[in-house]
Amino acid sequence: MSTHKVVLYGQPGCGPCVAVKASLDRAGVEYEYVDVAASPEALAHVQDLGYAHTPVIESGDDHWTDFRPDKIAALAAVVS
Repeated sequence: MSTHKVVLYGQPGCGPCVAVKASLDRAGVEYEYVDVAASPEALAHVQDLGYAHTPVIESGDDHWTDFRPDKIAALAAVVS
């Protein structure tokens, strides 16, 4: 099991967010989904990380934006 908590920051109507969710689910990666449209604190956090759009995925000290199958595969390898 991964020692890093995985957080997916997304928002309604975000197609790439849906793709990331589906890919994480298929890979068996547990994550917390946070809607930045409903949480000003989460939106500020994403902006502090340097991002202006979603999805943003954060795991430990690593974070990235957009649908990145390579990064999702790396997360899956850690939890399997």
